[in-house]
Amino acid sequence: MNSQLRMYAALLGVLFFSSLFSIYTSASIGDYLHYAFTACFVFIFGKMVTTAGALTRTVRLCCIGIGIYCLCILGYGENIQDRIVFGTMFDPNDIAYYVLGFLPFNLIMIRSGPVMKLLGAGNIVLGLTTILRTGSRGGLLGLILVLGYLLLKQTKTLALRFPARMIILVVSLAAFQVAQINVDRFKSIMEVESDYNATDEQGRIAIWKVGLRLIAENPLTGVGFNRFTEGVGRDRQERDLDQARWQTAHNSVIQIGAEAGVPGLILFIALTVNAFKIFRRSTRSSSAEVAQIAEMAAAGFLGQFVSALFLSQAYSAYWAFYIAISSLLLRLMEQERGEPGKTGLGAAAPRAVPAIPGAGNARYRA
Repeated sequence: MNSQLRMYAALLGVLFFSSLFSIYTSASIGDYLHYAFTACFVFIFGKMVTTAGALTRTVRLCCIGIGIYCLCILGYGENIQDRIVFGTMFDPNDIAYYVLGFLPFNLIMIRSGPVMKLLGAGNIVLGLTTILRTGSRGGLLGLILVLGYLLLKQTKTLALRFPARMIILVVSLAAFQVAQINVDRFKSIMEVESDYNATDEQGRIAIWKVGLRLIAENPLTGVGFNRFTEGVGRDRQERDLDQARWQTAHNSVIQIGAEAGVPGLILFIALTVNAFKIFRRSTRSSSAEVAQIAEMAAAGFLGQFVSALFLSQAYSAYWAFYIAISSLLLRLMEQERGEPGKTGLGAAAPRAVPAIPGAGNARYRA
């Protein structure tokens, strides 16, 4: 078990501890047991996906699945207040978060055979259209950063000269203008003073302030696993507000800090920062496959994290998926640096048998 998995295991322990001291203990423990499925996934992933090739196939399947999901959203979703809505699993902001987190991996598919190229290009078009149709401003900010990263940073995956990158940017901006998108909603990002999120008690700024108070009042254990909503409701009741509404955090960092205390907050940030460091180091791998996965993981995780600053996704399976990817890349890089008995891609190294007496310098492999 490497450092990433050890930190993740420590986070699980902190979350369980916070559940025991929750403002609603039975509900927190029930939610924690439900989250155990995500935790099991992280460790099972580490056992089953052990090579760069297996990881490439895994993210390729994820991209194909998300492409189908985007096709269903665009084909069967409803437009409500100029935002596309599909089913009850995700709201529009969550859809943007989910799709954006995997969007860059399609560039790896484009570098494969003809069928994969076609699927990858189609998935990118579907993904971009879906993100913009959701009207998610957090998703748009994340998308801008991802596109900026991909267009400005030299990568092995997207090996284009600067003029070609600028052409892609101009075409993307033109598509943004002609697509059926609620442009006025995105423009409101620049009108912070008049946005309800900055002025209303039920806006994000007010909720974040409550979250910071909850962290200050419960620094060791927080208010309990998945109990931010109750914490907000009780805070408003104590202030005798007419509408003591229970609301989610709309910020994953504040969410986990308020629910799991400072220890949980530190571990969450440490895991996230360490994942970015691992992705950066892995881009220098001698294996082109590892380097490409790391480059696109850095881009996808950046977009996901920025979007999560406006969502309650601290316990998201998709954040955990990136932690699992970072753990595998860390293991592959350690093997590449010469861990005994391993090769750079995680396969067992050939084992030589000592020379047989009388056979000269001949060597035989087991």
